[in-house]
Amino acid sequence: MSDRQKQRKSAEPARITRAKRGKIDRGECNDGLSCSSCGNDIHVNADHVVLSPCNCILCTRCLLNSHALRGSFAMYCPTCDGNDTKVTSHRYFSARTPDEEDTNYKTCLCDGEETDDYIKNNFPKKHLAQKEGAGVGRLEEGESIAVLYAFRLKKGKKNNVERYTYTETISDHIKTEDDMEDYSTKCGKFMAFLHELIVRPSKIERDDVPNLMPAEVVDYYADRYSQSPLLSSLYGLATGRGKADIDKITLDKGDYADYQSQFLAVAVAEGMLLRSIFKYPGVIQKMLFEQLTNENISQPRLNLLSAMRILPSRSYCTNAQCKEVQKLVEDMDKKLHPLDLFMVNQDNISFQEVSKQARHVQYTAIQDIVVRKEKLYELGIYGDNPLSRLGKSWSDICSQDASTKTLAKRIIGVT
Repeated sequence: MSDRQKQRKSAEPARITRAKRGKIDRGECNDGLSCSSCGNDIHVNADHVVLSPCNCILCTRCLLNSHALRGSFAMYCPTCDGNDTKVTSHRYFSARTPDEEDTNYKTCLCDGEETDDYIKNNFPKKHLAQKEGAGVGRLEEGESIAVLYAFRLKKGKKNNVERYTYTETISDHIKTEDDMEDYSTKCGKFMAFLHELIVRPSKIERDDVPNLMPAEVVDYYADRYSQSPLLSSLYGLATGRGKADIDKITLDKGDYADYQSQFLAVAVAEGMLLRSIFKYPGVIQKMLFEQLTNENISQPRLNLLSAMRILPSRSYCTNAQCKEVQKLVEDMDKKLHPLDLFMVNQDNISFQEVSKQARHVQYTAIQDIVVRKEKLYELGIYGDNPLSRLGKSWSDICSQDASTKTLAKRIIGVT
C-alpha cells in the first residue's frame, strides 16, 4: 500500500464521523448548499470552495483538512468515487460571490508514489537510510557512508527564482582505482555546486589588495578569517576543526608555532586559489614579489614562479618598475614641463662571481634623464615654434657631436 493510500485510509474514518452528524438545519440561513465531504450545510454568508475539474463543493474546514492530509503529495478530491480525481485548482467563494480567478495548484514533484529520485532530491536522510543503509555492513572500522546534499535558490532576471539541487552518496570504502575515481568525481561536482556561494564572497577587489611585509601577513589573515568563507572552509577541510583559535594565531610567544604555521599554510592556499581565478595578484603574490625582487634570482626561475602564479606576471613586474620611475619623477623638486624631454635608458650588466659555487649574475641598470626645455632651446631642438621642432633634430646634434663627444657632458654632466 502506497503512502497516499495509507493517508486516504487514515482520513476516511474522520470524514465518516463528520458525516454522521447529519446536516445542520439553519432554516432561512441556508439555501440548500452543503459540503460534499462532511455533509454540513454551508451558511449563505459562509466561505466555501469549488474544486476543479470535478466541481465538488467543500467547506473551508474540509479544504484545510485535505491539504494537511496530502502532505507533499498531489491533492485528490475526497468525495469523488475512488478518490482518483486529481485536483488542479479551486475557486474560492465568499457569501456566494466567487473570486475573479481560480487558485491553481502547482504540479506536485511526486505523483502518488515516492520515486527513488524524489526521495534522493528531497529527503536525503531518508535516502541514505533506505538505499544505502544495507551498505554499512561492508564498511570497515572507521569508514562511513554520507550524503552530500545542497539546495540553492537563486534570484534570476525578472524576479524569477531558479532552483538547484545536488545530491550524491559517497563512501570512503575504496578498494579499486574506479572507486577512487568515482569518489573524487562526486566530491569535485559537489564543490563546484558551492563555488558561487563560497568563492565570490571571498573575492578581494584589485584596489583593495594591500602590500604587506612578512611580519604583517599573519595578523592580516587572522582578521580576514571571519570575512572569507573560502579561508574558513579550507581551514575546516584541512584541519577537521570547525573554527580557528585566533588567540593562538596572533600570540607573539612561540608556544603555538606549529598552530600558527598550519594556519599560515591554509592562508597561502586560499591566496593561491584566488589567484588561479582572478587575473591580478593577491596578498601572497605581492608580498613574495617585494621580497624576491631584492634577491639574485635568474629570469627562468622567475618565469617559472610566475607561470605557477606564485609570483605576479611578468607584465605586472614591468608595470611595477615603471610606476616606481613615475613616482620618482612626480617627487622631483621641479616638476616636468610639457616641453621637457624625458628619457629612460637601460642596459643589462652581467658578470661571473668567483667562489666555491661560481655563478653568473645579471642586473639591469636603468637611468632616468630629463632635459629641460631651456637646454633644448639652447641646443636648437626648439625654434620659434616649439611644437614644430624645425631647428635641429636630435640625430643631427648627435652626428655633429660625434667627434667631440661632449654632448652627454653638457646635458647630464657625465663623460
